[in-house]
Amino acid sequence: MTSKIPVSTIVPFGLRLQPDLKARLEEEAKKNNRSLNAEIADRLERSFNLSVSFHTPEEAAAHAVKVFEEEFRKGVNKALRDRLGETWIDVAADHSDVSQTSPPHPPGESEPSHPAKKPRRKLGV
Repeated sequence: MTSKIPVSTIVPFGLRLQPDLKARLEEEAKKNNRSLNAEIADRLERSFNLSVSFHTPEEAAAHAVKVFEEEFRKGVNKALRDRLGETWIDVAADHSDVSQTSPPHPPGESEPSHPAKKPRRKLGV
């Protein structure tokens, strides 16, 4: 990726999109708490990262698993932050085990009587 320059200095670029595609992008931008422009820019940037050539199907599969695990981790972290707050958990980027502490119980609910369970196995290949 190139170095970032102030957005205010970038000349606007008009883009025509089919209404259904624009609606989908707007929905995803809202979910990700960013502008439509930021959503489009992020997706384009990530598309360049996918331009990797593989010598074998196994290499392609290993890469796909790695990308899936990273996106899954991001989704889990976002869902946990949304539900339980920033202080509870952050799954490590190396896919090691998650925090062994119990999450705080949501307001208005009683504290669970069972202890936190340890994951059975680590994610990864």
